[in-house]
Amino acid sequence: MMKRNQLLLEVMKNIDIPPYMAKYALDRYKAIYTYLAAHGLNVTFYPQGSFRQGTVVRPMQEESESDFDLDAICEFLPDDNNSLTAKYVKQIVKDTLALDEVYKEKLTEESTNCWTLKYEGASNDVGFRLDVLPAANYSYLPESLRLRLSQSTEYTRLAIAITEKGIEGDYSWGFSNPKGFAAWFDKVNQPFLEAVSISQRESIYKTNLATFNSPEDVPVLLVRSSLQRVIQILKRHRRIYYCRRRVPEKEPSSFFLTVLAAEYSKSSNPLVDFYELLEYVTRLASNNFTTNSISGGKLLSNPIDLREDLLADWDKTKLELFIDWIKELRQDLIGSHELDLPSMIAIKNSLGKEPFERAVPEFKAPDKQISIASQPWLDETNEWKLLRK
Repeated sequence: MMKRNQLLLEVMKNIDIPPYMAKYALDRYKAIYTYLAAHGLNVTFYPQGSFRQGTVVRPMQEESESDFDLDAICEFLPDDNNSLTAKYVKQIVKDTLALDEVYKEKLTEESTNCWTLKYEGASNDVGFRLDVLPAANYSYLPESLRLRLSQSTEYTRLAIAITEKGIEGDYSWGFSNPKGFAAWFDKVNQPFLEAVSISQRESIYKTNLATFNSPEDVPVLLVRSSLQRVIQILKRHRRIYYCRRRVPEKEPSSFFLTVLAAEYSKSSNPLVDFYELLEYVTRLASNNFTTNSISGGKLLSNPIDLREDLLADWDKTKLELFIDWIKELRQDLIGSHELDLPSMIAIKNSLGKEPFERAVPEFKAPDKQISIASQPWLDETNEWKLLRK
């Protein structure tokens, strides 16, 4: 029988984006960039969010696995007169994509910040939704905002101007800093990544010979450090826990969990495996977060704007739910390396039936039904705003 850390790792692999699909998505990024550039748009096009950070988790809707949510930035480079408007940038991306029948068919809807392209999965496999965020260079931000940002951290000059559609249909510039956050995260994650990069690229290559030509052909974006695995497991357990409690609006954001895990991991040995790091991070969270946390000063700041307290808008209920969630996560996932029946049922119920049964197809036990609330598409505006300021 598998040990606890082995089972958790196998379950998380089943929740992660498969290497072949990640490679396909990266190829689509390149194809879209090439297409837009060929039609005269002076842009860069790059991954953002959990795909960029290597912390993708397959979403759930009802009690089934859903399509992956991937993000990309389509950043316009400065023109001679800085004459781009938010409306032009937002619309020209859609209009140009719609000139091609394949892209036109994949375009689904406009959100506050993005255009979405839907890629269907093959056969019974899941697909992915690609949110394309039209944006412009830092120079398009108002001078007063650029001045304020320059007084924050070393990452603030990586900020970009993003398009925002108002409720009246008007367009304006907002701002976000996905490149700054990615640079900060890479710096924290680097020692953890170096510890596993060579062996994992070799392993991914051997199990995906039809996708990659050599271990060196495997993108580093597909390697998962112990830190990245911890973030993935936090995100998955969180989603199921808060939906089970029927308070998804109170769950901590993925941005918050990524910062939490990364900050706490700084004092850990980068050679530890993900299970040891999970125990360490959740123990620190359990010790540091109490019912008096909100009134006790900053517990966690935005690493790309240290003036921002990430708990500033938390009320007592949200804090108490977070404390209860960390406690339940530790009860569900942390324990003896040897697994008994209750432990396996707890892992299955807290991380999802489908990925668990793919990891342990021979496992048979009474089901404990967990209703995962059907949620409308999570408005990515909330996540973009966390990267602002």
